[in-house]
Amino acid sequence: MICTVGTQFKTQDTPSNRHFGYAQSTTNFPSVLAVTLMLTRTHLISDPAFGPITQSEIQIPTPKGEIERGYGELKQYQLSNKPALQSLK
Repeated sequence: MICTVGTQFKTQDTPSNRHFGYAQSTTNFPSVLAVTLMLTRTHLISDPAFGPITQSEIQIPTPKGEIERGYGELKQYQLSNKPALQSLK
C-alpha cells in the first residue's frame, strides 16, 4: 500500500532556513514540513516535497501507525535526532 503523509524536521538555524518558520514560538531552530509517498510494508520513501512549517499537512486515510513508525525510524536511527536538513536556496 502507498500512503501520503507529512512530518516535520528540525533544520539548522541559518538565514537561508529561517523562511521555513518555527514550529513553536519557544524553539530556537526552524522546522521544515515534509510530505512524501511511503510504501507501508518497506517504509521506502519517494517523491518528497518540502515547504514551510506553516503550510497544512496533506493526508490521505492510512494505517497511521505504520507511517509514524517509518518516520520515527528515519528521525531516530538514521538522523540521530539531530538537525540534518539544510537549505541552499
